[in-house]
Amino acid sequence: MIWVFIFMELLAFGLAFVVFAALRARSLAVFESSQAELNQALALLNTVVLVTSGYFFFPFCI
Repeated sequence: MIWVFIFMELLAFGLAFVVFAALRARSLAVFESSQAELNQALALLNTVVLVTSGYFFFPFCI
């Protein structure tokens, strides 16, 4: 049963990346202008918070 869950998770994320790549290819100018407005320091902080929260939450799941 766990393999079905893992497969569905991979399928969902794979499909999301394919859709993202297709939309980016269709309207490259919109993605480039949005990327120019991105606050990179805030994006880095958000990524660090998400990764560390997942790391520190994991021991409680066991």
